[in-house]
Order: sequence, then structure tokens, then C-alpha cells
Amino acid sequence: MIDKIYIDGTVVVEHGIFYTKNLLAGCNESYKENAIVISPPDEIFKITENYGSIFTEYYIKGDVACYGIDDGNAYAFSREHEYTHNSYKNNIRLIKRLIDEANIPEDLKNIFFQQQFISVFGALEYFLFDTFMGQVCNNYDIYQKVLSSQLDCLEHHNREIRNKLRGEHNLEQELLFIEQTKNIVYHNTKSVSLLFSTAFDMSVDLNILDNEIKTRNDIVHRFGHTKKGEEICFIKDNVLFLIAKVNNIVEKIAKEMKATLVKGMTE
Repeated sequence: MIDKIYIDGTVVVEHGIFYTKNLLAGCNESYKENAIVISPPDEIFKITENYGSIFTEYYIKGDVACYGIDDGNAYAFSREHEYTHNSYKNNIRLIKRLIDEANIPEDLKNIFFQQQFISVFGALEYFLFDTFMGQVCNNYDIYQKVLSSQLDCLEHHNREIRNKLRGEHNLEQELLFIEQTKNIVYHNTKSVSLLFSTAFDMSVDLNILDNEIKTRNDIVHRFGHTKKGEEICFIKDNVLFLIAKVNNIVEKIAKEMKATLVKGMTE
């Protein structure tokens, strides 16, 4: 794996995406120190297909020009967990604001609160996904640790996927890993527990949400009815109670993740 690359010129992304960990333009020659130096012809480095690595920092002497989202773009993948944590808290604030400010007719309140209940799970699941994927893809050693564990929830007993994830490290493998993490169901208690224990040696127990997960499934799959056909009746307090439980889970993960990241920087 290459940690740092200095491109002695200007980068033009014509097609595909330029993937990086960090991307800094307008860099003088001091950035060449401890970096692989690329000197393109005429000081123009053209990218015409997906290129780079999410684990590599790129320093560009000149500018970075992208043709656009549909033709060519650049993406810096470095991810601070604090951003993920704050994003979750903001999503919960939006849900609570909607509950407090929405003027909902009485005959629609049951459905309304059911939908907000689902939204809380959405905020939790996105937090779990963004924490796992973002922090694994921030650290090459953790990334390799997860891949070497050969987890079924990532490989899905698919030979082609398995061979790529267990094969040579390259950008294609990185992008496949990211795609597989997106496909995981983050309210599956066993999968989440396995992912976090494997990557971060962290215990994440969603079993305290077992009853709420069953209710979530009744809302999502049966329009608010149990398997016996009984209608689920919701009020505001049902949503607020779930928010309180989920907040406790998220805050515990955020605290432990911060300690894990600080420990990693000092080792």
C-alpha cells in the first residue's frame, strides 16, 4: 500500500472517480518528502477511469479539474467519527422537531408516529453503517483485519465476491468492500455485533432493542399490524422512548470509538 503520492502537475479527471484518503492541491515541493513522486507529461495527469486508493494521500502541485459528477469527479474518503456522531444527533433533532411542530389530524397520528418510529431506526442504522464503513476505510490495518476474518455477512457465500475480497489489494477490492458494507442490514443484531467486535474489539449489543425491532418489522412489512393481524397503536411517547434507548446505544459506541481512535494514534 502507498501512503503518499505527490503529482508534479495538474490533475484532470475526465472520466471515472479519483479516490483518495485526502487530497490537497497547490502543494510545493516540500510535500515530496516521504512520498512517491509522479511526473506526468506536460505536467498534466489525466484520469480516464476509476483511479487511486481510499488509503492514499495525494498532494498535487497544481490544481484538480473535474469534468463533473457524470463524467469525472474526485472523492476524499477520510472520515472523522465525530462527523458521523454529530450527523446522528442532528437527524434525531429533526425527528423530534417534526413530532413537536407537525399539525397532524387525529385520525392520522397513529400512522404518523409509526413513521417517526421507523425514522429513529433509520438514524441508528445509518450511524452504525457510517461508523463501521467510515472507520474501517480510515485505517488500512483494520481493513485488512476485517477482510482476513472472512465474514459471511460480507462475502455472502459468493465465490466471485469472496475471491476478490480475499485477493490482491487494489481499488476494485476497496470499492467492492464498501458496496458490501452498504448491503448489510444494520438492525441485524448478530451482524452488527460481529462487525464491531471484529473491526474494533468493541461490544455492540442491540438485543435490548429486540421488542422494538419486532415492532419496526410489523410497521415496515405489515403496515402497522402484528403477524396475528392486530393493529399497533402508537403515541408520541412510543417514539420518545425508542429515541432514549437508541441514544444510549449511540453514545456508548461514540465514547468507545473515541477511546479506540485515541489509543490507535498513540501506539
